[in-house]
Amino acid sequence: ELDESGLSENTIVFYYSDHGGALGRSKRFMYESGLRIPLVIRFPQRYSDLAPAKSGSTTDRIVTFVDFAPTILSLTNIQPPAWLQGKAFLGKTQGSHREYAFAFRGRMDERFDMVRSVRDKKFRYIKNFMPHKIYGQYLSYLWQAPSMASWENAWQKGELNDVQSAFWKPKPSEELYDVEADPHNIRNLATLPEYKDVVLRMREANRQWMLEHRDVGFIPEPMMLEIAKSQSLYDYARSGKYALEKIMETAELASSMDPSVLPELKKRLTDKDPVVRYWAAVGCTILWKGAMSAKAPLSKLLNDPEISVRVAAAEALYLLSEKDKSLRVLRDALQSNNLMARVQALNVLGNMGKDAMPLMDAIKALLKENLKDGDYDVRAAKRLLEKMTSD
Repeated sequence: ELDESGLSENTIVFYYSDHGGALGRSKRFMYESGLRIPLVIRFPQRYSDLAPAKSGSTTDRIVTFVDFAPTILSLTNIQPPAWLQGKAFLGKTQGSHREYAFAFRGRMDERFDMVRSVRDKKFRYIKNFMPHKIYGQYLSYLWQAPSMASWENAWQKGELNDVQSAFWKPKPSEELYDVEADPHNIRNLATLPEYKDVVLRMREANRQWMLEHRDVGFIPEPMMLEIAKSQSLYDYARSGKYALEKIMETAELASSMDPSVLPELKKRLTDKDPVVRYWAAVGCTILWKGAMSAKAPLSKLLNDPEISVRVAAAEALYLLSEKDKSLRVLRDALQSNNLMARVQALNVLGNMGKDAMPLMDAIKALLKENLKDGDYDVRAAKRLLEKMTSD
């Protein structure tokens, strides 16, 4: 089309891909297979002086999608505004080379997770803030790929080796991969002494990025919906109301999987900030039976003003053998007007197996009231009913 319109020699072409579709470990997953994409840029002869190297060559410069906008401005001799997150990598106003590329995983349709990642030219570091959630959480969209059901079926039959089975198991708190030696990100180096300095460096880079950009991903989504009724999350994060440093610290304690942090988590179950209380409750879920001494403060949270905190406490208490208390809170959440509160409750129920049976009527009622297949609560409820009836 460019040839036909006579624009080929006036056009710089960026040719690249999305990060994949419905394949396990592609889209939504924090590995090279889900994050690294191809990029080819073609400079016509008249603009060859703007190319960073000769035709046919390659570069190992780290580039991300957020760099595209400032790069286009730079190529047209327009100074990119300072508020753009990206860095120009071509043209007269290009910035210094990136040391890192950052990535994130949040809610995927009807399932919750929170992962942050940073990559330099050799290593990928991954921080799992919800390590108790398996990689292979069921997603109705992803499971349209026959390979996913096949993989899950093989796992259930015990036909997988250790590497193949890892997808169906809880995650470590941190991961580190040498992407040159291990392009498929199989061998986690995070706990090896010889990589301690690399982990510390990349962990800190990840933390600074979250702080700099006022990462709102720590706010549970039912709470996000309420905040967004009056202001954007961007503005809220910069309003002075968002205690990100303490929230991050709590989430890091919660996701550490370290029983020694329980006393501090118990203190934070009574914090004035609901996001801190939420992450303290999540930490008790992660510790599971190791959080037995937190039963009393968790029980008080079943009456918390924030529904996301109540559901998080109910999840932890269920694991501490307080099923009836948990089901009462989860039933109320299923009847909430807050879509994400319903989804959060359904996610908890999805891990309860037959113990969720007393709420089957409430789940069926939810489906009658919300008939759009695109609604995330409907997707989660349908899957839950399938499991309950098949089991």
